[in-house]
Amino acid sequence: MGLAVPPELEVDILPLREAPFPALAVDNVKTLLLLRDIQALMEAKKLGLPPTRVNLGNVHHGPMRKQVSTSVFLNAEEIEQLKRLNDAGWDIEARGVPSERPVTFSEMVERFGKG
Repeated sequence: MGLAVPPELEVDILPLREAPFPALAVDNVKTLLLLRDIQALMEAKKLGLPPTRVNLGNVHHGPMRKQVSTSVFLNAEEIEQLKRLNDAGWDIEARGVPSERPVTFSEMVERFGKG
């Protein structure tokens, strides 16, 4: 069963290197960008993604990762990468589904430190 997309919405699936980040930043169209991991987010920034709101939805458990929200596990390098984005004005939160209360970046850092 495919995803039904209303006709007024446009869906483009592009390789990260082909995404027109500078144009998206100035076109006044709300855009949802889905990325696989923090590394892809950092690459998107290098390719021109401007400071924006980032929701970490699901980042799975793995070696050296600590739980920072119900469904997000991060390692020290990812925390540092996100800290650089946060310090540059990016709005970073974590929540697995829209009905969850968002976990702020400062809460993630605190939980990481305790984990």
